[in-house]
Amino acid sequence: MEDYNYNFEKRNLLLHFVSAFDGVKIKRFDGSKFSKEVIKVPFVYSPKSHILNDVVGVADSIRLPIMAAEIKSESRDNTRIKNKIDKIVYKNNNGSYVSLQAIPWNIEIEMTILTKFQEDMDQIIQNFYVNTNPYAIVSWQEPKSGREIRTEILWKGDVSLEYPATANYTPKEPPFRVTASTSFTIKGYLFKTYIENPKPICLINTDISFTDEFFCNYKTLTAYIDSSTTESYSITGRPVLKFISPYYIKEGTSPIITITGYSFHDTIGIYVSGSNSEMYPLCSFQPFSGLDSFNAYPVEEFSKSLNFLSFTLPAPSSSGFIDVIAVNTCGYGLLTEDSSTYYPYASGLISLINYPLTCTNAYEGLLLDDNVTFLTLDGIDSLGFDSFI
Repeated sequence: MEDYNYNFEKRNLLLHFVSAFDGVKIKRFDGSKFSKEVIKVPFVYSPKSHILNDVVGVADSIRLPIMAAEIKSESRDNTRIKNKIDKIVYKNNNGSYVSLQAIPWNIEIEMTILTKFQEDMDQIIQNFYVNTNPYAIVSWQEPKSGREIRTEILWKGDVSLEYPATANYTPKEPPFRVTASTSFTIKGYLFKTYIENPKPICLINTDISFTDEFFCNYKTLTAYIDSSTTESYSITGRPVLKFISPYYIKEGTSPIITITGYSFHDTIGIYVSGSNSEMYPLCSFQPFSGLDSFNAYPVEEFSKSLNFLSFTLPAPSSSGFIDVIAVNTCGYGLLTEDSSTYYPYASGLISLINYPLTCTNAYEGLLLDDNVTFLTLDGIDSLGFDSFI
């Protein structure tokens, strides 16, 4: 309800209605039915009561004939609702996006015609009789995308006529006039304004200084904590991957991968890279301009929540470790960079270590049941992910 949603739809439709019925011309004839005068009938947007008040109050203040229109009622047209999806977005030629959620909206118009002569009235009525049989179509633009909309103006189909009586008019007789009334329905639309999503905050840096005093004055507080210990923190909006299971993929198996971390709810893409290039076919990707490209295997389908990602990998062509790249509008995160648990094993050590399958990627040795035995020798490089940047 807080969004502003006025797009001038009703005003535009009324202008089209007046334009469609404006320009009516009538003729005055002599006794032999030859035209002796052509009169253009003015058409105004005004309530009937205002026109009648002017005619009765001051004689000849309004020159007859005249046509007038006013809105009598409005309503949503349930018979024209085709789609109840709240967000229907259309891409313009210039690359911008607009919402095309349209609410069918009927505007009931009452038209009043005032003339001095019956023959004038007959000509005016017949003018729209033959052109709205039973409707007319006007063309206008959707207010945001500029696309053409064709709107029906449906005529009710009858006209009521009224002639003045003289018995109750005192102290002065009103000018003689014939009054006709009829109604139309403009079958238009109202459009919800497309509100662009605000750009996400991708990085927040903050300094926290600890103090045992409370200060209302910022300058005093700043002076007091100037020599205090200050800790700096950063919060990123990109996906941050912390834990994965499983981490080692056997050839011929199709595992379900589960990743724990944060900022996963806006993830738009997941990519996988193996410890050797034979595991999965790799392609080069650059999700957004300004971000570095990388080589990886794309994951077509995945489920996500704020702190969990889950997807199924096809069977690799060979066994090995995997790294995962998750992408959102703030950038992308790599498992081997965000999690110290899976950081590439350092070279230059002499040790014989047993790691579970979800531990660090080191030089692959002997695979025994649920554990992998790794042997690292001085001078042997750590296992590299040559498929990364």
